[in-house]
Amino acid sequence: TYSQEYIEPYEDSFLVEAPHLFESYLWYMEKDREPKKQFYLPRKGTLKTVVDDLQDLEDGKIMVYGLSMPPRTGKSTLCIFFLTWIMGRHPNNHNAMGGHSGMLAKGFYKEVMNILTSAEYNFGTIFPKVKLESKSADEYTINLNKPDRFATLTCRGIEGSWTGAVDISRGGLLYVDDLVRDREESLSPIRLENLYQSFLNVMVDRMQDGAKMLIVATRWGLFDPLGREELRLEGNSKAKFRKISALNENDESNFQYLRNGFSTQFYHDMRERLDNAEWMAKFMQTDKSNLRARSRLATENMANK
Repeated sequence: TYSQEYIEPYEDSFLVEAPHLFESYLWYMEKDREPKKQFYLPRKGTLKTVVDDLQDLEDGKIMVYGLSMPPRTGKSTLCIFFLTWIMGRHPNNHNAMGGHSGMLAKGFYKEVMNILTSAEYNFGTIFPKVKLESKSADEYTINLNKPDRFATLTCRGIEGSWTGAVDISRGGLLYVDDLVRDREESLSPIRLENLYQSFLNVMVDRMQDGAKMLIVATRWGLFDPLGREELRLEGNSKAKFRKISALNENDESNFQYLRNGFSTQFYHDMRERLDNAEWMAKFMQTDKSNLRARSRLATENMANK
């Protein structure tokens, strides 16, 4: 066991870095939690790549980041931590977090509030000058520091009230997580098209020039909103799309975390049970129709020129 005289300077270095470096923020936020409850450290081996990508998003190296990973692998929790970090860094910016339903928005709101206010975390130590100005459990809004017409964070389902109620300011973030409601919706081209148009006209419409976007999903197919954005922004140096598949090139699990992970055998069993197309999209983050879709998109683009 190391003595306190060595531990304290080590912890202090993370505290100094935490407002500026996302990974240091994650470490310091959870340093007082029981090891069995910690989120990031047991998952660092896989999630470090995503943490670095999110740092690039905050630093302005990219303006759009798309992330697709299999279900229950920690992508949403990591991105909610990221959202709280940028709220602490820029408490007067306006951000929005949206999903497929009001129930999902309620969950987002509760998780953000827990990270900001729970004694398990160290948000107040990292950002001592940032104060909770107001919150609304009915409107799913959280405002920090100064009173403002638009909150620091507003959580909404895609079918909720966005116009006049939500603003994503210059430098703010639109965080979109799991827009596709269920498998039935994913199998309907008409419903997916309507969903994509709602995403553009309801959510993206609230972004001011200079706002950033984080879009996260378990993939259901090539033409879900995340896939459509990836195709639209192909070749754009300010956009990055990260796919982490269930199994690596050696057919072994990418998510064998130290705690609460998924074994290689778990994914092999899942592959045996699922339809191949669903397995490839939902767990391997790819689609056999990918090449055909890109060809079709290129043809359409040529026709429109």
